Amino acid sequence: MGGFVIASIPAIAAVVAALIASFSARAARRHDTDAQRLRDLEQKVADKKYDTYKPMIDLLADMMDPRTVRQVAADEDRFHREVSKFSTWVSIYGSDEAVEKFHNLMQTLYIKEEELKAPIAITLKLYIEFVIAVRRDLGNPQTAISPIVILGMRITDIHQSQGVGGLDASLDVLCARHGWTPPWVDGSNG
Repeated sequence: MGGFVIASIPAIAAVVAALIASFSARAARRHDTDAQRLRDLEQKVADKKYDTYKPMIDLLADMMDPRTVRQVAADEDRFHREVSKFSTWVSIYGSDEAVEKFHNLMQTLYIKEEELKAPIAITLKLYIEFVIAVRRDLGNPQTAISPIVILGMRITDIHQSQGVGGLDASLDVLCARHGWTPPWVDGSNG
């Protein structure tokens, strides 16, 4: 009988190994399925973010383009409609940084009193900060692109323009340089 027990140990070990392999294979398949679901969910969110950002980026691009800026200015309904829709969805799908940068840009654009309006360099800085936040949010979190490079795609004489110098400086430094206080700092401009 002792020989039977000793002879059956390899068989028992093989059965246990087969069971462990089966459990491991199921766990690996479950993990692969979960990983695929996560990838699919991340892709849906990325697609939704793109769909959310595109109309606002297009609107801002039209506002920066000398060929279309008058059309945007004349169609205030389009501006308010796009901003309203975007504000709703960026609050849900946007990163904290993108939401904050958009808030800052819009608060600056909403100022009606001419003497309180931001200098053009600050408005451009806020636009660039928003675009960079969108770049990070849409999949390039390590972006180190220069603000001048982004604007240089839209402003042909960026390196000779007097009003846009120093855009690589922080917003605080730029505001101090121009003697302008953002409305979200103490509410004095709005």
